[in-house]
Amino acid sequence: MEINQNYCRNRLVELDGNMQMLQAASLYFQSDPWSADKMWQVLWNVAETSLEILSGSLPEEWKDG
Repeated sequence: MEINQNYCRNRLVELDGNMQMLQAASLYFQSDPWSADKMWQVLWNVAETSLEILSGSLPEEWKDG
């Protein structure tokens, strides 16, 4: 797996006739210190993805339009 990729979404795979959910850590690295702006962009992307995933679990009556 590549580094500096957002892996918030779990993957489902079938193994011996059973569905298995795999979860990978999102690892971000670079040799130079992170700028505040670059770190904000990375964290914001992970936060948006996490909220999008969580919103899929909300009851329909809680969702907008």
